[in-house]
This record gives sequence, C-alpha cells and structure tokens, in this order.
Amino acid sequence: MINNDSLKGLQTHAGNLVSAAESLASLLEEEAIGLKRRDEVARLQVLRAAIMSHIESARCDENSSSYNYSVVGLFRSLAGLGTKLAATTSDGDRLWNISQKLFDPPANGEPRFNTVLVRIGLGGIPQDVHVVSVSSQARKSRQKEFRVIEELQKKQNLLLTEENFSELLDRLADKIIEGKLSLPISLQSILQIQKSRQL
Repeated sequence: MINNDSLKGLQTHAGNLVSAAESLASLLEEEAIGLKRRDEVARLQVLRAAIMSHIESARCDENSSSYNYSVVGLFRSLAGLGTKLAATTSDGDRLWNISQKLFDPPANGEPRFNTVLVRIGLGGIPQDVHVVSVSSQARKSRQKEFRVIEELQKKQNLLLTEENFSELLDRLADKIIEGKLSLPISLQSILQIQKSRQL
C-alpha cells in the first residue's frame, strides 16, 4: 500500500519528468528552427557561388567578343583605308560609297562590352535569379544598353551589379538568422528591403 508521502513523492517526480520533457521539447524546437535558418543561409551561399560562376563565364564571353570585335575593327580599318586609296586612283565616287557602307563604324555607335548584371525576377530568391549580359543583348538586338535595361525592368525584374547582389544576400542572410525572413523570398520583399536601405 502506498502512503501519502510516497504518493506525493511520485507526483513530484512525475511533475519533474513532465517539466524536463517540456524543456527538452522546447530546446529541440529551438534547435530545429536554428538548423532550418542555418540551412537557408547555406542555400544563399550556394546561390551566391553559382551566380558568381555564371558572371565570370559571361565576362569571359564578353572579353572574347570584345577581342574579336577589335580584330574585325582593325581589319575593317585596313580594308577601308585600302579601298579609299584605290578610290582615289580609279572610279572614285563608286568605290568611295562602297567603302563608306562596308567599313565605317555602325550608325548607332560602337558596341559596348562587359555590362553583366544579376536579374531577380518575380519568382524572387532563390528560384528566379539569373545572370544577364546586357551588352550581349544590346549587340544582338542592335539597341543601346539602357534600352535593354529598360525592357528588363518593364518586365518587373530587379537588376543588380555583382557587388549589390552580394550585399543583398548578406542582408537577407542576417534577416534569416534573426527570424525575420525565410526562403523563398519574394521580389516584393526584396524591393522593400532595398528601399528601406536607401532611406
């Protein structure tokens, strides 16, 4: 038979076990939340590495295009000079007109190279982040770079330099660790963060 003292001791012991179990559950929940946040920050670091690699590749392509354009430009100048010299010794007007059309620089000016930006679309981070070579698109579409940028922005894209993108990821990582954000992060949230930084 259990006396009152034994029963009270068992009840106290049971209460202590319940309290310990609740404390353990709370600690495990906090650890799970912390682990989730650290995992999301790690995903941002993986995204940063992938984007930086794409930027490096795009810049290599741009450098190659710039070099090729310089070589073609040199050839164009030499050929134009030769044609213009020949024009002075033969059918001047006709050869001169041909050389103007073939060998003079494009009417919209010299093409630009090496403008590479990070584009964040409506899907936000990490789903809708891409590298865009503005210079390449401008050359292909025969537009000025600012026109390409305007078109991308009209389609609700946030365009950032490599440095600005890296700074943004640092701010997002801080907010994730603080529990103020979690992945995925919408473009609207990113724009708000960018706006608050400028104030």
